[in-house]
Amino acid sequence: MASLDNPLVQNEKIIWTSTSYGRDNASHLFATTYDRSPNVSAGQVVDTTQLDYNIYPFPPGLNDLHFENNKDTLWTLTEFGSNEGTNNNRLVFALAKGDIMPPAPSVGINNEKSFNKVNIYPNPAENSFIIDLGEENQAFVTIYNSVGELILTKHVQQKTSSFEGLKTSGYYTVEIHFEDKIVRKKLLIK
Repeated sequence: MASLDNPLVQNEKIIWTSTSYGRDNASHLFATTYDRSPNVSAGQVVDTTQLDYNIYPFPPGLNDLHFENNKDTLWTLTEFGSNEGTNNNRLVFALAKGDIMPPAPSVGINNEKSFNKVNIYPNPAENSFIIDLGEENQAFVTIYNSVGELILTKHVQQKTSSFEGLKTSGYYTVEIHFEDKIVRKKLLIK
């Protein structure tokens, strides 16, 4: 994990986290922000279901994130070589910070109150769930899996709509597109 203070928002950190799922599975770099102002003590627990993040895929074994002194370039490397059994060469990446940023805020300040009423339930869900559009009556919904692949798109034309068919356990990103705003929510399928 690596983090930097967000220069635009006081008490907020920009956080990058790498994941590794063994020698045979792709790794991921997650970029998110975290408001640390309500947490003044060490050892705090972060509710990751409320974080909005971007996911960047990498080869297996991604680890060891490090920023250069100028804080503009993030360096990382893989734990495993691309040609196992030869020289076991590891892959090294230098990433411009601007290319691996968390999602920009999706809801404008003037409309934030009404868009906060958008809800997904139950969450976590087994296989089916409902999206409640709050005060809106129609939207275009897109659902992405944890590696950013588009899983489902649907145009909904009523306040509440049910969804089925997400059978793989894990976190999903649900984007609810309104006329001029996008609301992003996290959904956990058990």
